[in-house]
Amino acid sequence: MAGSHPKSGDYINPGDTLDVLYLTRGELLNLPKKEIRFSFVVEKNNKPTLHGWSKGKKASGSNDKPDADIKLVYGCVSDAVYQADTKMENLVLTKKQVKNLRKQLEKAGTEYLVFKPVIENKLVRYEILLSSEMPVDRSRLPRATTTAIFASP
Repeated sequence: MAGSHPKSGDYINPGDTLDVLYLTRGELLNLPKKEIRFSFVVEKNNKPTLHGWSKGKKASGSNDKPDADIKLVYGCVSDAVYQADTKMENLVLTKKQVKNLRKQLEKAGTEYLVFKPVIENKLVRYEILLSSEMPVDRSRLPRATTTAIFASP
């Protein structure tokens, strides 16, 4: 199941919480200033994470699917609770949002982009926060500043 793409209801059960995910500033700043598309991917722990691709990337493998440009890392537990009717669809950060995030990162000087799951109208999307703390303490979300940007379907 490692690396498989989940459908709503696969690998995650109603009542499970979604994890906060994160990446480092360097990972974002090393990407082209293009739209980023994210897909949910189930890793070996049977929890969904996000892998992202810059728009227009060409396939490098034999399966015509390019390797992910970024792979978000599991962080702390969130308060977003998955329900049987929750949908997990591909997410997008537009080119404008990527530029805005880059500006905010450079201005704030913070190290981490924190992706906090939000379930709205039965769809999972992620609010993107900036933090100087790595969000790995499973008991709490780190102190973070909002960017007012969401990765949404």
